[in-house]
Amino acid sequence: MTLPLVFGTHGAELLDEEARFFQEVQPSGFILFARNCVDKAQLTKLISDLKSTVPDADIMVDQEGGRVMRMKPPVWPTQAAPKVYGDMFDRSPIMACEALKKDTNEVAKQLKEHGFTVNIAPTCDLYVEGIDNGIGDRAFHKDPDIIAFLAEAQARTLLDAGIQPVIKHLPGHGFAQCDSHLALPIMEMEGDDLDRSLAPFKMMTDKLGSDIWGLVAHCVYPSLDHSGLPAGCSPKLIQEIIRDKIGLTGLLLSDDINMHALDVIGDLPERAKACLDAGCDLVLHCDGNLGDMKAIADSL
Repeated sequence: MTLPLVFGTHGAELLDEEARFFQEVQPSGFILFARNCVDKAQLTKLISDLKSTVPDADIMVDQEGGRVMRMKPPVWPTQAAPKVYGDMFDRSPIMACEALKKDTNEVAKQLKEHGFTVNIAPTCDLYVEGIDNGIGDRAFHKDPDIIAFLAEAQARTLLDAGIQPVIKHLPGHGFAQCDSHLALPIMEMEGDDLDRSLAPFKMMTDKLGSDIWGLVAHCVYPSLDHSGLPAGCSPKLIQEIIRDKIGLTGLLLSDDINMHALDVIGDLPERAKACLDAGCDLVLHCDGNLGDMKAIADSL
């Protein structure tokens, strides 16, 4: 039996004590970061070692392009930030789509070569001028239709290459006034802003159904849920908005429970339980702290 947890690991090599722990608790997946991706041979071995501890585990990464690339140049090819393709779309939709497909296919080949199974992309958040740069150029565009068009192209390219895409950050992070890694954003959006924020996610689920997974934001949405709970810990938001209104039927992942946005929930075991109780299928704990991972696993 696997635990509904996705864990990070401390560095470039799998430690014996990590291997024993992972083999014992059988997490559902692993997520890797720049600290884990030094060179091609090292990364392939690390992933092979992880899979030897949990053979059926998914191996995940955030390889969006731009600021969010865990496999970095010069070892791996660069990819432009999502907004570059959105700006290109304004000049030539065909050129933007073809460039995005080509670049995504190159990334997918690299991921597949090393043994990754999941890329936590595309980002379906709105680009909102003058708002905190937590999202910024990680968003394709300010127009929901263009976001959905490009996100679908990226997701289908990943699927065709055998990599599972994950849309984020449900139900929309673009209007956040702060970075949820550092503080809890209160999303004071309603009316047209709310509709536009939800729209790209809804279009993606309409197009791709259960082929798409989702990752939920650590943000509060007062107009959708008066409880004050971050979305990943809110049964109302997950069931009524993400599942029913947006229509996500694939797996739903929490964002990293280490993020300071969840300080209001409690310690790490309490955060993991709150996300699972609310309806997340998998909980991400990303920093590779073995003591914390043990505490979370012991609490479930």
